Amino acid sequence: MRPSLVNPRVFFYLAFTEAWERFSFYGMTALVVLYMVNQLLLPGHVEHIGGFSGFRAALESLVGPLSTQALASQIFGLYSGFVYFTPLLGGMIADRWIGQRNAVVDRRPVDECRSYRHDF
Repeated sequence: MRPSLVNPRVFFYLAFTEAWERFSFYGMTALVVLYMVNQLLLPGHVEHIGGFSGFRAALESLVGPLSTQALASQIFGLYSGFVYFTPLLGGMIADRWIGQRNAVVDRRPVDECRSYRHDF
């Protein structure tokens, strides 16, 4: 088979996987901030989150007192930062210890389970 006929299949799979991940990420981040502001961080709910008072105190010691909206935005910002930072760490682990192929093959089921869990 000529290389020009093989590459489009590979690129389609890569583009589909990346698009699936991006749609899942941006869809969930939009919903998670709304959920935090309108439900989770309200009095009566926030007290039931284990370790949250210590997390909030640590965050407020860095940036000052936070309203519910500002707190949700800070949490989202930390989440986004870790989403973009942790692949660097994962790439270093894959390159040094796991190997490229095993890292990709072993990651697919984890991504699928994460997306399935977010749907419910």
